[in-house]
Amino acid sequence: MVMALLRVIFSSSRAELYRWRRFRRDLSRSVSWGAWIPGILGPTAISVGWLWASALQTESIKNQLLIRFAQERVNQAAQSLSAETKDYAIWDETFGFLKGANPDYISKNFNSYTFSRIPFVAFFGEDGSPLSAYQYNNDRRRIEPLPAAAKRDILDLIPSEPVSPSRMFLGSVAGKPYLVALQSVLPTNANGPSSGGLLFVRAVDRFQSLTLNQAIGIISENFLPPQPLKNSLLGPIEIEIKHPQLVGRQTLQHVVTRRPMERIQALQATLLVLGFDLLLLSVIAVRSYLIRRRHRKVDLERLRHQRRLSRDLSQREATDSLTGLLSELGLIRSFKGQGLNFPDFLQLVIHINLDNFSFVMSSMGRSGGDMALIGVANELRRFVHSSSLIARISADDFVCCIIGTSDASLLSELSQLAQAINQLKITVEGHSPISIRASLGASFVDPADPVKALHEASVACRITKMGGGASYQLYGESQGATTTYLAIQHSNEELLAAIRDDRIRLFAQNAWSLVDADRFPSVYVELLARIEAVSDGHCYWNESLIEAAAFCGTLKLLDIHVLDLAIAAISNIVKASPAGSQNLVYAINITADVLLTDNFVSQLDRQLEQHGLDPAFLCLELTEQAALRNPIQAISTMKRLRKLGVKLAMDDFGTGTTSLGYLRDLPLDYVKIDKSYVWRLMSEATSELVIQFVVELGKEIGFSTIAEGVEDANLLVKLQELGVTIAQGYLVTRPKPFSGKEGLWIFADSGRDRDFEIVTSS
Repeated sequence: MVMALLRVIFSSSRAELYRWRRFRRDLSRSVSWGAWIPGILGPTAISVGWLWASALQTESIKNQLLIRFAQERVNQAAQSLSAETKDYAIWDETFGFLKGANPDYISKNFNSYTFSRIPFVAFFGEDGSPLSAYQYNNDRRRIEPLPAAAKRDILDLIPSEPVSPSRMFLGSVAGKPYLVALQSVLPTNANGPSSGGLLFVRAVDRFQSLTLNQAIGIISENFLPPQPLKNSLLGPIEIEIKHPQLVGRQTLQHVVTRRPMERIQALQATLLVLGFDLLLLSVIAVRSYLIRRRHRKVDLERLRHQRRLSRDLSQREATDSLTGLLSELGLIRSFKGQGLNFPDFLQLVIHINLDNFSFVMSSMGRSGGDMALIGVANELRRFVHSSSLIARISADDFVCCIIGTSDASLLSELSQLAQAINQLKITVEGHSPISIRASLGASFVDPADPVKALHEASVACRITKMGGGASYQLYGESQGATTTYLAIQHSNEELLAAIRDDRIRLFAQNAWSLVDADRFPSVYVELLARIEAVSDGHCYWNESLIEAAAFCGTLKLLDIHVLDLAIAAISNIVKASPAGSQNLVYAINITADVLLTDNFVSQLDRQLEQHGLDPAFLCLELTEQAALRNPIQAISTMKRLRKLGVKLAMDDFGTGTTSLGYLRDLPLDYVKIDKSYVWRLMSEATSELVIQFVVELGKEIGFSTIAEGVEDANLLVKLQELGVTIAQGYLVTRPKPFSGKEGLWIFADSGRDRDFEIVTSS
């Protein structure tokens, strides 16, 4: 009924019909019918069963009382009639009447009062033959012989056997039930033979008490020929009352019909209980629906907020916040659009790396370096045509995609751009003008794979940089590349010699947990590779070594060697069990060359087992490029590593092309936020928005967040307020030598040990 009413309310128009369908869908989803219905209907079934059992028991008791009362009433009437009949039967006048000696017997001894009690009187001879029968005519006020039809009915009541001295039975005369008393007529002294028989008839008294009828619910009382009783669940109840001592020649069935009062009351109580259950379920359903509707509104608002945030982040991902140029992701997205807008033109990707940017940063500071980058971006906009794409893909790396009608025209523009940039002077307020030197690498774009051109241009740029910089190189061009290849080979041989001579040393930089604000305990340790110099034994590192190894394909050897050293050293540290070592996670960087090796997981498992190291102590840091080179294989390998027990972290997140939503697909334990976002946290709202989104995503998915490049206490407090889990940077500690020998590395380094005070907000 409630659902029908709601349907009428909701279905008056097409829009409301949709609302009705949505209401039913939300209602079915919000209410746990499988839990509520058994919990409510179970007690209801027990209660209803008890009601009906009580009702039927009460009905049975009332029926038994009714039967006993009716039997006693009929028996009392029979006893009274029998006594009166016997008084007349042993009277001398009655005896003389049957002997023919008292002809005035009837008129003298019977009157209207007698016939009001006894409607019919019949006399029989000694042989049982009927002699006479009388009744009282009220209209004529006199006694008259019984009509022939009534006389035949009376004769039909008389048993065929001889008249017994005393006999009582029920019979029907003229369709009405009567008690019949048959007595042998004897003289007063009861001596001598009988002179015949005397028959008195009295109508059966029926229930006349209104109070009794209302209390028991009696509808009717009948004496009928034998027939089946008619009973139904809620219809009248027919009760048979037996009188075995009053059975005569005719068999009459004494039936009392009463209302099923107890069943009706049980039905009313059942309907009341079911109505209450329906009301309760309706209240539960409506309340659950309202709660779900409120939650849905909250979820919708949250979804809208996430969509707005995703749009903002998507725009942020596609745009460099510092210079306003495209980001690497925005550049890749724009390749296709540029090709569609200029279908008959060739595309050339130019990778630009500022050779002296580290000097600019050290001399002018971070703010000065940012101003210099903005100046370079503005000059690039002025140098290239408006149809070109300009992007900043990292701190000091820019990419331009220019179009032209021929190879020659594009190479000419490349040469002019290289000359213009290397002659550029940038003026920053408060500083003298600085000259810009840049290395350029270029590659023609294949429309089917524009990302490949980006990689080739970066390789060409590295070749230019290793050759001395301040020039340009076209990918695949052999002219003038001899010195560059010699420099790459020299750097690669330097790295291979260090591996061969076992001069690779491990340095460690620990990170603080921001969850425990009172202690800032160390929970994460990143292991870094350094080369020990042959001459004086000091350790150094150069990023050109990595570039050379990547170019020559020997980077995999370095990763495997560092991994072997790290596992052995971590195992010794853990076994020595210095203070705090058991609670640390040790992270090692690996590249795509190692991650995508077919047997990498099995080899790592054997190494861990050989050194007896629990995989839970080891964390592998992957770059975005390593995860995206072959996403399907990378994710499969990462899942196998997680199953092995090794933890996984994404390093320098935010510097590549990875979408924030892509983090949902990667089985990560840590995400390291690149220092470019951390450094601009206090000055840019977009950086705070990105960090906040990564933190919320980490809470939802289950990974911890690590902020890189934390260099001052105020930044540390801000990161803690945003919910970042771990902080890493020079504020925490600088890299220091790491060894498996106990005592060579301090594990208890935390905020309590620092020489400055950190004030956190309440």
